[in-house]
Amino acid sequence: MPWEKMAKFDTADSALEVLAQGLARCNHINQKQLNVIIELLGQVLDGPYDIQRVCISAFFAELIRCNPDDSEDQRFVGELIRYLLERLVDHNIYVRKFCLRGLGWWRPVRDSPDDKGLPTTILASLISGLNDREDKNDLLILEAMCSLSNVIAVMNEDEVRPILMNVLLRIRPCFEKDEAKVRSAAFTLFGKMASVCEERSREAFVEQIFSSLITLTLHLNDPVETVRESCKTCFQSIAPLLDQPTLIELFNPFGTGDALKRH
Repeated sequence: MPWEKMAKFDTADSALEVLAQGLARCNHINQKQLNVIIELLGQVLDGPYDIQRVCISAFFAELIRCNPDDSEDQRFVGELIRYLLERLVDHNIYVRKFCLRGLGWWRPVRDSPDDKGLPTTILASLISGLNDREDKNDLLILEAMCSLSNVIAVMNEDEVRPILMNVLLRIRPCFEKDEAKVRSAAFTLFGKMASVCEERSREAFVEQIFSSLITLTLHLNDPVETVRESCKTCFQSIAPLLDQPTLIELFNPFGTGDALKRH
């Protein structure tokens, strides 16, 4: 039960996710009432107690995820984003973790004056999570890579190009991390970058592919299955950029897979 999970630190965030889902989808709570709840919790987010800030940042992150793209009022998402951006400097690493997670669920509202400049701010904030000196266990870098994968999927090439090389150079060392989840997230993000590198960014991205080709090939036989699958999916995304029909066929997701097994 969600209430029982809230009593334990390591499960409280999942319980808060359920609570946020319920509030976001509850027919008895209108947008105005939800805005009041957010405003009250936002004041506590600046408070002195770590556990309160951790819980509220996790709650806000899930509210962003649950918000439908066709919501009548997208402004409250902007408020949530603003709160999370401000807490990225929090001394508590778990607060920063949930702030990065919430930013990853942001979706652009095209032609909206409220969103002007926001893609750049969010990308820069997520990149900061790739280089947090206090992140000894790769907690933030994992969250940042997962969030970048989500955000890049809904952005265009012009928005991503300024940070392309910065991201690529920062995630390549993660291909060899001991933690399987980090390796998997790095390969996933590398593959996602291919979707926004089909025009003017293509040449620079292809250079990074060739620089990483041996590593990518080796991890097709990674001892962890989830990493192998992420690496295979990555190859499926980047293969078309290399103009090699044989490679495209080899990683064709609709093929029989026999060719890949032989290699």
